[in-house]
Amino acid sequence: MSTTTWNDHLAATPFAVEVTTYGTLHQDPPPGDAITVDLTTALRNPPEDPQVREQMIRSTGLDQHVLDYVLATPGAREIADRTARRALAQYVALPGEPVRIHLYCRGGRHRSVAVGRETGRLLQDLGAHVTLTHRHVGRDVVEPPLPGTADVTDPAEMAHMLNELRYRINRSGSLMRTGYVAEAIGHTRVCWHDPRTRPSPANRTTDTPPGR
Repeated sequence: MSTTTWNDHLAATPFAVEVTTYGTLHQDPPPGDAITVDLTTALRNPPEDPQVREQMIRSTGLDQHVLDYVLATPGAREIADRTARRALAQYVALPGEPVRIHLYCRGGRHRSVAVGRETGRLLQDLGAHVTLTHRHVGRDVVEPPLPGTADVTDPAEMAHMLNELRYRINRSGSLMRTGYVAEAIGHTRVCWHDPRTRPSPANRTTDTPPGR
């Protein structure tokens, strides 16, 4: 699209984008359909870096040093660029339709905020009017519940446990013995193993609680 055509396009249909960042551990996601970007396993969580942990715990993606750290993580700028391109493609394909982007990490304080800011900057360079909302940036750091301490009758806590398990599996490449699956499912004993030595379905073991 030429510069003249692009400017005419912007004049005819304003390019407005709503970018919202949040953390899955808060169980309070933004409503509505959106271009969704999962950063929970795509980028390293800054507080997990022992060299900067104490500084990162006290900071957020609104701080320049956190923004620089996250954007220096391999793949971060590429994710922001790809997300901006997806927003642009939606705008061109569906003029007049709202363009919303939801980016999330675990706590909503570092990765999602930093990548959200960079995505917004790229879109502003394209002429978009960008609204940035950081849903959980001011919340306290949330630690996952210890195995055996969560209330599995609470759907929100169960959803959190399953999300935490998915995060750990993706990070490690194998099931780590956390107890989350056994606690969430209740009647299934999980065989903790490396996926490379996964037993056949006929050899897997499950337990049924008394009375079942």
